[in-house]
Amino acid sequence: MAVPLGSRASLGGDGKGRQRKILCVVQDALLAQDLVSIFQERSDRVHVVATETEGLDALLQSSWDAVLLEIRRPGRQGYAACARIRKYWRGPLVLVLTSSAASADIVRGYEMGADAYVTTPFDPRELVVRVEALFSRPNGIAAVT
Repeated sequence: MAVPLGSRASLGGDGKGRQRKILCVVQDALLAQDLVSIFQERSDRVHVVATETEGLDALLQSSWDAVLLEIRRPGRQGYAACARIRKYWRGPLVLVLTSSAASADIVRGYEMGADAYVTTPFDPRELVVRVEALFSRPNGIAAVT
């Protein structure tokens, strides 16, 4: 069962003492707050920006282990930021966060370079497990749903 956004589930750390840098490009303030809580609880460094432009600027200024990208506009334009990130940065994982569970949107997300597609609301533990699964893949990251 999904834990509604705004809840504070205990997730524990990653057990490896590693602090990762997570960039969240999120307009929804409650979702941003939840992501900060989830990943700071794991001792990760989290930076939140509200717009695609701010996200691209943050990518230019620093290296990131993962980008959590909220897509509010399904369809071709909504995934343009994901495509731009993938075009210029191969390093960070890109996880698309969206309310759309439509098959066409999921396919579009992967076609634009997402490493994972997560629908909201989500269970915080599932998000953590997805991120850890992606980080644990050696020599290349395969997309997961």
